[in-house]
Amino acid sequence: MERDATGSGEAFATGGRGYHNTSENDVRRILSHPATMVGSDGLPNDPLPHPRLWGAFPRMLGHYARDEGVLTLEEAVRKMTSLTARRFSLSERGEVKVGFHADLVVFDPERVRDTATFAQPQQAADGIDAVWVNGVLTYREQAVTGARGTFRGARVGIETRCSGRVLKLICFWKRSWKMKRYGVEGSKGQGSAHMPFVRAVEADGWLFVSGQTPMENGEVINGGIVEQSHKAIQNVLAILQEACYGTEHVVRCGVWLDDPRDFASFNKVFKEYFGCSRSISARIRRRARA
Repeated sequence: MERDATGSGEAFATGGRGYHNTSENDVRRILSHPATMVGSDGLPNDPLPHPRLWGAFPRMLGHYARDEGVLTLEEAVRKMTSLTARRFSLSERGEVKVGFHADLVVFDPERVRDTATFAQPQQAADGIDAVWVNGVLTYREQAVTGARGTFRGARVGIETRCSGRVLKLICFWKRSWKMKRYGVEGSKGQGSAHMPFVRAVEADGWLFVSGQTPMENGEVINGGIVEQSHKAIQNVLAILQEACYGTEHVVRCGVWLDDPRDFASFNKVFKEYFGCSRSISARIRRRARA
């Protein structure tokens, strides 16, 4: 089948999806925790993106801080600036200080609010007057200026720019970061020895583990929700063991299930390994994955 370059690009265009099964009480509780940072994983090339792409940060400032009082405005700003910079070792970022990179946002605390919706997600926020990236004015009066605040330093070469989606965070990966990878091809415990990508990355004192399916030797095991739940969790624990971690170090888990009626059965298995003290989010997908 022949296809021109434009058609090929359209065929492989980013596809997004939105879920409406998160508890608002959980959101408020998590946002109020002092260790919680604010970010967005919105997809910029999605033709109909999740509204968080354009509205995550102003929603934090306007809705949760000003209108709902979940936290103070100062704490909201800290969670999306200095706290993030320190957690990811972004030196000379996240604070307004002499000698720091001039990443600045001017906003009206009385007017700032997100306007993006699921029906019309590509809507610039209200109350954001101007944005500077590395000292370059990149956004003003709800429009990009066309200028780019490109960083030319010792870090890996990545351009920073304001894309018009207001307060979009771009992380810099430092060459000095020491990262270890686990669960690569030939190592133990990942359920399949023939997949070349890593199952976990350790960086800055945190271990980030990829989702695991109930697989053994490259094949999904037989059995129902109980057997597959055990296997998926055991694959995760094998990676934790390889990285010298245990269940007592786990902060948060996520699970994807094919049928919501399986939640009770999965929860019983989950408690056998983690007890009742771990935060877990649930989604509906294809096979059990922990």
